[in-house]
Amino acid sequence: MEAVAVLAAGLAGWCWVRPPRRGVAVRSPASGGRGGRRHPVVVLVLAVGCVAVAALAGGPVGRWVATALVAMMTGSWLVASARRRAALTRTRTQVSDGCQSLSGQLRAGQVPGRALLVAAEDCPVMERAAASHRIGGDVPSALRAAAGAPGAEGLVALAAAWQLAEGSGAPIADLVDGVAEEQRDQQRLQGLVGSELAAARATGKMLAALPLVGVAMAAAVDADPAGFLLGTTLGQFCVLAAVALTSTGLVWTETIAERGAR
Repeated sequence: MEAVAVLAAGLAGWCWVRPPRRGVAVRSPASGGRGGRRHPVVVLVLAVGCVAVAALAGGPVGRWVATALVAMMTGSWLVASARRRAALTRTRTQVSDGCQSLSGQLRAGQVPGRALLVAAEDCPVMERAAASHRIGGDVPSALRAAAGAPGAEGLVALAAAWQLAEGSGAPIADLVDGVAEEQRDQQRLQGLVGSELAAARATGKMLAALPLVGVAMAAAVDADPAGFLLGTTLGQFCVLAAVALTSTGLVWTETIAERGAR
């Protein structure tokens, strides 16, 4: 039965962390597509099913393996979420800096194409538009394509300003100034929202540690919580349930915070 538990745990871990299959399109910053992303509900159901098999069929070893697996999957999800958040913030900062650099170059008298090439050095997500300009391509279309990257949505306004200047002859410096100011305002707003959500995230992590405080308090009055939790079947299931519920709370809090930051 222990072999069944280990096999189920390994399958759950593989379902959670396996890479996309070859030949399947993967989401990229340039495309903004959703190809290659596994359906989260299917992955979650498979992982939970494997954890349940490990806990129910593997005896004490299976229950501890299932508990460790739940903690591992939650930790990996939280790390991935933090990396996504950092990448999103980094891209938004690059777009804001790139628009301000472009505005400054235009105000200094640079022609739009040269100003775009200089701005692309500070804003990697503009490199596609700069490459399009080098070969005489459609810069607004390239900017809109680059705006598909998470956090690069501000390039849509820059593309509209560039297209308006090309089509009507309007002063592009004034239009880009407006876009740069809008990006600064958005960045300030995102910073404010992020600071407010940081408190909610910290509260969620603090609440996740409260069960350990309860165990320590029980041990302080000689209730022997360790003997119950580690040495009995019911106690082991309680540990698994506690880890699962704590993990659910952490993921739920982080998901709400991510949606609020968008």
